[in-house]
Amino acid sequence: MILANISRFTGGWSKINKMGEQLKISRLGLARCVMTVGQSGYSKVLNQDFWRLCSLFSLTYSNVDSIKGKLTLSDTFNRLQQSEKTTVSYHLGMGLTKACSEILMKIPWLIHLKDISGVVLGTSLGQVPTKFQLYASKKTAREPDLIGFDSNKNSHVFEAKGYSSGVNTSELQHAIDQVSQVVAINGVPPSTRTVVYSDLSSSPFLVTIIDPEDNESHGYRIEFKFNSFLRSYYSVFADIEKWTDTLFEAEIGGYSFRVFPIGNSDYFFGIATYVLEQLKDVFHSDTTDSFSILNTVNQEILDDTLSIGYDGTILFNILSKSILHLK
Repeated sequence: MILANISRFTGGWSKINKMGEQLKISRLGLARCVMTVGQSGYSKVLNQDFWRLCSLFSLTYSNVDSIKGKLTLSDTFNRLQQSEKTTVSYHLGMGLTKACSEILMKIPWLIHLKDISGVVLGTSLGQVPTKFQLYASKKTAREPDLIGFDSNKNSHVFEAKGYSSGVNTSELQHAIDQVSQVVAINGVPPSTRTVVYSDLSSSPFLVTIIDPEDNESHGYRIEFKFNSFLRSYYSVFADIEKWTDTLFEAEIGGYSFRVFPIGNSDYFFGIATYVLEQLKDVFHSDTTDSFSILNTVNQEILDDTLSIGYDGTILFNILSKSILHLK
């Protein structure tokens, strides 16, 4: 569980402002989100992505504790050098942004803008001035970190920040300015422009989530093919049979998953089989008529045994074998 301060969502998204001060995120769920939001691109799958997944899983579990269900930094984190803390905080901030996008907005897919192939980034009339100012920031605002899509293919813009030294007001304002820069994605204004600022010094973690006002005219106009987005997001599964020798089938809730051990033999990571089947077309085509995902089987169990994302990925502890059947 983490604490949340949510504000300024409007229109059909205004209900998010009232979704409470606590969000149910387990340590396992956070690890899954850190693993799936932080991919490094389709071209690196065969040689690097399995070990990257192990690294991101281990990074989360070695630096985050769950005390009575509340997420907090571990003693291991506190012994790190500052440069190491910065790297860990970055990844945790990204993972918490992914987790919040799932819980609040049911967004399956969230990825670094720079990792999407074929992006055309156009601008007009220069930098967009901020429309919502809380603090002063001397940084120049450019394009934000993350682009997401919901199951209706509506786009969302996110800027993620993670700090272990309290709230850096300049960075919070910079994040607000960053998301304010995007006027359109594939010709349509994004449904939301969301800042997720994670204060990791708080126990439990405290996230500040803000959606500044829309801009009307100028800023970045981002273009790319939706299939390029999906290929980048699911890149780790492109050749799943080639980069691990141990694949299992897990079953839960009538769904089948292809999974493999990650981190150590007690934990398994994978993807829904029917999503994997759809990806065969995505990886070899630039057009997708439809792409269905697990928007009805999202599981978040706070005893750290099982986490299933809206994107169809799964991470679980073998202790959950009473509800999972491995073949």
